[in-house]
Amino acid sequence: MWRQNSMSDSPEPLLIRPAATVAVVRDSKVGIELLMLRRNRELAFAGGAWVFPGGAIESGETPVAAAVRECVEECGIHLPESALVEYAHWTTPASGMSRRFATHFYCAQVDAAAVVNIDQGEIHEYHWTSAKQALAQHHRGEFKIMPPTYLSLMLFGRYANCAELLAALDSVKPYRVEPKIVRAESGLVSLYPGDSGFDQGVPVEGGAVHRCWFYPEGFSYQHSGAEVGWRAMDRCE
Repeated sequence: MWRQNSMSDSPEPLLIRPAATVAVVRDSKVGIELLMLRRNRELAFAGGAWVFPGGAIESGETPVAAAVRECVEECGIHLPESALVEYAHWTTPASGMSRRFATHFYCAQVDAAAVVNIDQGEIHEYHWTSAKQALAQHHRGEFKIMPPTYLSLMLFGRYANCAELLAALDSVKPYRVEPKIVRAESGLVSLYPGDSGFDQGVPVEGGAVHRCWFYPEGFSYQHSGAEVGWRAMDRCE
């Protein structure tokens, strides 16, 4: 999306703000649970969506420090910086968004007894849930999330406990991605690096497939294998 420059007729690209977020996880009797926060419905960006604690990086902050601070501000949980493992970096697509962020994604474990205190400003609700349950609710239309959260839930759902998850995340280099969102005959699709249509920004038929479809019943991630030349973002392999 573009905003008009008041001094000329030339479009001006939206400013990309650096940001950081952290998926807070804990072990439970049903496996890994994640802390999900529901954003205020009135917010301009991702209003009403379920997200991980996070926000813009302030001047002079490191991404890790920003993630720790935002976690305290939004849900009252204090994390040591050493507990954070970075696993991804997403830049908001150039089209279709009112704001753009370049966001570092971290994961950190907390004790099962950790107390949550949401800020009641940006965040209006919280919920501890398994990745499997959150994805099921998403596909029933009950759990509004964004693609990076969807891919994170798919990834986290592969592990039985937090130790396994964090070890796996720490064993691979965090991927960096800036999707291209385009319209196709069958709907809206987000193209990722390695997809045969990524460079042109067109979801071509045939060739490598690395994309995420936006359906009424939720997202659908596709990765066609080794031909993509880019590891699947829902696994650490």
